[in-house]
Amino acid sequence: GMQLLWFPGNYTVLDYQFPTSVSTLQARFAKYQGTTVQLANITLDLPDRVPDREYRDELFGSMYSVAGVESTTAYSGIGFTALDSTLCQAYQGSVNCSEAWHRLWRAPAGYSVPLADLLRAGTVVVQNSLVDTRHVATPPGWHQVPADDASGLVTVWARNTPLSAGRLSYASAGVRVTGDAMVGQVGEDVSYQSAGSGELTFARLAWPGYTATVNGQPAGVRSGPSGLLVVDLPAGVRSGQVSLSWSPPGSRVSAIAFAWGVLLAIGLALSGRRWRRG
Repeated sequence: GMQLLWFPGNYTVLDYQFPTSVSTLQARFAKYQGTTVQLANITLDLPDRVPDREYRDELFGSMYSVAGVESTTAYSGIGFTALDSTLCQAYQGSVNCSEAWHRLWRAPAGYSVPLADLLRAGTVVVQNSLVDTRHVATPPGWHQVPADDASGLVTVWARNTPLSAGRLSYASAGVRVTGDAMVGQVGEDVSYQSAGSGELTFARLAWPGYTATVNGQPAGVRSGPSGLLVVDLPAGVRSGQVSLSWSPPGSRVSAIAFAWGVLLAIGLALSGRRWRRG
């Protein structure tokens, strides 16, 4: 009870002042569709960092997860150096440079679409005091969401057409995708046709533990632009089925070690009983 009523925070470093009502957060941020990319700095707009001002339109850290919004500021994204470097992102999702806006709409080397498309972004939230985008040229396929005058602190951009399900964001030239479906919460199956080799890029960070197969045979996975996952398609496969999966690295070794540990504990317990009887 005391922890709920009185929480001693390190307020001399950073006082977040997050909203405390989950239902209120979910209602407020239901307006953000698809993956949300936020470009905002937590040290700006300090007088407005209260639930009824700044936190009507932007959140930091893992709070977007509480609101039911998929965001690049989630803790599964924060800390991946390649993405953090591109978006100038700190540990709590705070963006420290206005250049992040331009990088979001720039096509990485070897790609014909901008990073926003590779991330499969559906909503982009921009803090006006970090970079004012209210009067910039509208990115193709996007529109500026009319401000609701709730805070006036951010500009919100949304796609004209929502993206379909799945996390495949790019297929290289000569590769035609014929199907893309999620398998559970992590896996994904992609059907494709190709005249030769190629690659598929996914809106997934290339954390260790990803494996891929093409028609049941192992395929290479690697880190692509800003740390996004890339699957290399083998040469000579005209029609393929990519099966992408993820499991914690070392999980098989850990399971074997756990099983041996259980057997050892049982053996020690039984031998201890026999020793005491003797």
